[in-house]
Amino acid sequence: MKKLAIIGKGTAGALAVNYFSHYTDYEIDLYFDSSKKPQTVGEGSQFPLLSHLHDTLNLSWEEAVNHLDGHIKKGIEYIDWRKDFIHHFPMPYVALHFNSVKLQE
Repeated sequence: MKKLAIIGKGTAGALAVNYFSHYTDYEIDLYFDSSKKPQTVGEGSQFPLLSHLHDTLNLSWEEAVNHLDGHIKKGIEYIDWRKDFIHHFPMPYVALHFNSVKLQE
């Protein structure tokens, strides 16, 4: 049996645990400081997150949005750069803005 240690349960750690527990038979140890309160920042994803959550947790887009206090993103708005502009994602791609603590749970 292969073993894997994941350090930290932030977004990267949570997604790593999700990925490896679904796609491998590794024994996974998660190490994090339980005395530290999780940060409740919103995070934006890239296109594959919604498909990944569907594949690994069988969550529909609607369930992922509701469970993660999320919002569908159709693009990225840049404010106070050289000039303000919106980068629209190509059809039919969307991403997710979500509560990172909900993802950790």
